[in-house]
Amino acid sequence: MKSNSQYKALIKNLGFNKSKYDLLKDYIKVISSIEQTQVIKKLEEASQNKYILGDLQGSIRALRRSEKYY
Repeated sequence: MKSNSQYKALIKNLGFNKSKYDLLKDYIKVISSIEQTQVIKKLEEASQNKYILGDLQGSIRALRRSEKYY
């Protein structure tokens, strides 16, 4: 029988990598620049509204999400 370390080495050598399917990157490739600016504005407005309501974590998330469109 093979040990766990041998199985791990075999899997590593075969190139099995965990990869995530990134919907946001694919969406950015498809939409136009006008639509991108609209999405950015909406996310920044949402961030501002959440900040006013005191939801700092939600505000930061919305800002980070908007930065991905630049």
